[in-house]
Amino acid sequence: MINTIMLRQEMAKKHVTVKELAAHLGLHRSTLYRKFSGDHQFSVAEAVEVIRLLGLPPDTAARIFFVL
Repeated sequence: MINTIMLRQEMAKKHVTVKELAAHLGLHRSTLYRKFSGDHQFSVAEAVEVIRLLGLPPDTAARIFFVL
């Protein structure tokens, strides 16, 4: 499961909407919402693309995608 709150905060800082992120990942918005809710997981490739798009530093990326 991901830290959705932190991901949404980072998206807001970069002015990236859910619609834009979904388009960047080649996903439908509903699929992205299911990933946010934990019904589906982000693939490694998708996580890497999110990290690149948002310019996340490694520590922030780890706290978003590797929640214990």
